[in-house]
Amino acid sequence: MKRRTALPASLVAALALAVGPAMAATTAAMEKAEMADFQHAKITLGEAIAAAAKESAGEVTNVAFNVMHGKSGYAVTVLADGKMQSIWVDGQSGKAMPTAKLTTADVNEQSLDKIEASSLKGAKTSLSQAVAMAEQHAGGKAIEAGVGKRDKTVGYDISLLRDGKRSSVWVDPATGKITAPNESASLSKKGMKGG
Repeated sequence: MKRRTALPASLVAALALAVGPAMAATTAAMEKAEMADFQHAKITLGEAIAAAAKESAGEVTNVAFNVMHGKSGYAVTVLADGKMQSIWVDGQSGKAMPTAKLTTADVNEQSLDKIEASSLKGAKTSLSQAVAMAEQHAGGKAIEAGVGKRDKTVGYDISLLRDGKRSSVWVDPATGKITAPNESASLSKKGMKGG
């Protein structure tokens, strides 16, 4: 029989206090580096959407700026011919290329994307249009956008970067109306103006 040794609660708390700030600092440094890469990308999120849609002949459901293997670009999810595809768009050249194997988590997330995207059939506002509207409205540059669900309503959730701060807006695909998620809390916490 194996004997388990429990760590005293005070030791666990001390470890959490010691490791927590270090991990937070590392995450903050990584995010800061990614933001710097984003600011220097030649390709915008809107251009990445267009490149991925052209490569796949499908509808983009999600796109996010990332740094992979030292290269900056956009990870894009596309619905084409009833199947989800992942495409990488290089942040400097705009070249779009299908990505390799998907993980189980990717497949599960993409299944949800597929369901949400299918409810956008006939929407008056496309994701690309919603991104342009959000950038104009918030005065920032879109770093991430995708189909999402809020209060049982499917729409576009768009994250923007302005003056080094992230904010997000919600765009109704039927009307093109822009709101901030949790309107009052989001505006005060994330520094967005107006609405």
